[in-house]
Amino acid sequence: MIGKVVEKSGGAWYNGFIKADNLPDKSEFMKVYMLTYSIIVFSATVLLAVFGAIIYSGNTKLIHSYHQTKVTDKKEYGKAFGKSVFVLSATTLLSGIVALLDDSDMIAIVAVAILVIGIGIGIGCIVAVQKKYNKGIFQMPICRVVYLLRKSEFAEVYEDVRLRFYKRE
Repeated sequence: MIGKVVEKSGGAWYNGFIKADNLPDKSEFMKVYMLTYSIIVFSATVLLAVFGAIIYSGNTKLIHSYHQTKVTDKKEYGKAFGKSVFVLSATTLLSGIVALLDDSDMIAIVAVAILVIGIGIGIGCIVAVQKKYNKGIFQMPICRVVYLLRKSEFAEVYEDVRLRFYKRE
């Protein structure tokens, strides 16, 4: 049975039964972890910035149609929605920059806290835009919801199962 590593002596870890050479120190692990985190959030930053720029330019086709049912001025709506997406992009950028500052646990916590708080603010901005321009967050008519449910494969499977097991004779 492999025991838990409890002591480091020189360049090796010991627990009385095992000698494990070449294990990375925690600081090396955190450097790799924080660099990986930064690369991921910088990639998300680029994607969000590109989508934000496209939407800001007035191309609202990236936003689902039922979020725009009552929008009258698509150009202004696109600008406002694009700004909200830029808030999300700035959040991921700031979080990635903070993660690169140091490899301590506290910096990791601060970077993730910035990300979570920023995402909350960004979603709040999107909700505010939706309420202002679309008069609500979701504006899909109930008849459309019923139509989509009836049209879906789930409804067909449900109906088939219902007919097989609950068939009255």
